[in-house]
Amino acid sequence: MPSTKRAASASDCNRALSARGIECHVVSPQKLDERQQRVKTDGRDARTLCLKLSRYVEGNQEELAVVRVPSEAEEQARALHRQREQLVRTRKQLEAHGRSLLVNHGIEPVNQWWKRRAFATLVVPAWMKDLLSHTQPLLLQLEAQIRAPDRATPSAAVPDQPRGLGALTSVVLDREVCAWDRFRNRRQIGSYTGLCPGEHSSGHTRLQTCVTKHGNPRLRAALVELAWRRSASSPTTGRS
Repeated sequence: MPSTKRAASASDCNRALSARGIECHVVSPQKLDERQQRVKTDGRDARTLCLKLSRYVEGNQEELAVVRVPSEAEEQARALHRQREQLVRTRKQLEAHGRSLLVNHGIEPVNQWWKRRAFATLVVPAWMKDLLSHTQPLLLQLEAQIRAPDRATPSAAVPDQPRGLGALTSVVLDREVCAWDRFRNRRQIGSYTGLCPGEHSSGHTRLQTCVTKHGNPRLRAALVELAWRRSASSPTTGRS
């Protein structure tokens, strides 16, 4: 039988080497040309990585940023909401294509024009509706595929969530983090989310900038949306 080949990910390589009793570290990408010599070869990169690994093994934890490798079960669990994210992105793109067609011909755009009721009452020329009819079934199919994981999400979420934290957000947070006990302090959690402020300080001058965005982008997006919902759902208090 013909074999299907695919590029092995870092997680697959790590698990394969660990199964053979080989200690393996997966590290985050970094620039190896620290001296700015503008010479990059496989030999130079291998030598630099070996030197960094040697210093890391000897106890210098700052040489390499080791990344935790998720298990196969953890990867399979988070693949569900990641696929949902891709479907939502595709749906938004197709919806925007139809909306731009309406705007370009001087027609007021209709919110969610592809829904069955809105599409049936859409007042556009026949040729335009014919074009939109090619995209509408795709959008309906995407919406059905997006709703399918949503129905299975509440069973995986922890009950009695606080106000503003929905079942889907709870599942996304837990599955993207994988294991909360791998963090030793709250600073590591903030660094992983990328929501900690940047800083440019020297001497007596201290300047804090916007968030670093250095971390898991899906986790960061879920936390930002959670903060929006929390602020919207919190009761307003008047000032005397």
